[in-house]
Amino acid sequence: ARRHNYVGTFVVSSNAGTMSAARIWHACDGERQIDKLETLTGAPRSTVRRDGEVLTLMPDLRVARLEKRDGVGRFPALLRSGEVAAISDFYTARPSGADRVAGFDADVVVLVPRDPLRYGYRIWSEKRTGLVVKMQTLGPGGDVLEQAAFSELQIDAPLRMERLAQAMVPPEGWRLERIDSVRTTAADEGWELKAPAPGFKAVSIYRRRAASGADGPMQWVFSDGLAS
Repeated sequence: ARRHNYVGTFVVSSNAGTMSAARIWHACDGERQIDKLETLTGAPRSTVRRDGEVLTLMPDLRVARLEKRDGVGRFPALLRSGEVAAISDFYTARPSGADRVAGFDADVVVLVPRDPLRYGYRIWSEKRTGLVVKMQTLGPGGDVLEQAAFSELQIDAPLRMERLAQAMVPPEGWRLERIDSVRTTAADEGWELKAPAPGFKAVSIYRRRAASGADGPMQWVFSDGLAS
């Protein structure tokens, strides 16, 4: 997901009957990344992420919101290596044949949890690039709880980072809201985790701060390398 340009439409659905769709553009240049995501369902929203800087455009409110975020849990980039225990300590990988997604041949692998503390996953990865093109979150009985998949995709699309970066400039006349995410610690916030879940480690902890200086909610993120 970090090494290839791509453009596509992906759809997220759940067994509760909810569904959302978005158009995504991704361009990369070495270590630099830029994404643009435009919602196709619900309230109109456009989100542009350049490395850790995120601009959200809300046309109905004529508001642009600028903030910094970590990239935890971004589909289709799944694994967080180097920060958590080995995936194989908590999941068993089982090949599950081949399939086609959005016109691309894909290998299918099922990740089965070794304990009842986490969900299972079925992952489709495009054969040539390894890009994840579809993923299902599985319940204890193997039932599909949630699914995210590209319905249409162009890999190695001729995208220019400079062109996408132009979307980081809010339209003239819109209100710009800046939200700072201040890195903090659990101890400084008065929190303690008394019973850690095996395999889940803290990967980030932030407190949001509005432009007025007022403290907002705290977010403490844990991950086992897949779930977060």
